[in-house]
Amino acid sequence: MRTKKSARNVIVSTFNSILNIIISLFVQKIFLRILGESYLGLNGVFSNMLSILAVAELGIGTAIVYKMYRPIEEKNEKQIAKLMNFYRRCYRIIISVMILIILIILPFLRYIIGDTS
Repeated sequence: MRTKKSARNVIVSTFNSILNIIISLFVQKIFLRILGESYLGLNGVFSNMLSILAVAELGIGTAIVYKMYRPIEEKNEKQIAKLMNFYRRCYRIIISVMILIILIILPFLRYIIGDTS
């Protein structure tokens, strides 16, 4: 049963990744036709910055979801509440660090992006 679900999960994840790539290609084409090259480059810069910031999560969400399987199965609400509180604390720290990094980078953004005229 678990192997079947894992296989289904792999198939759905692969399909999701392929669909995501195809959609992003169409979005880039639309950006290029409607807004031009400079905005496509600007969109790429901001997308890359968000991707870098998303790495800050470090898989904490996945780890906590994994740790929640047993308490949910056992209906252990006390353990679920502990995990959710830990999850909240972790994300508050991550968000605080991300905001700090953004505020540090913000004054230098014009040097990163360059001339957008």
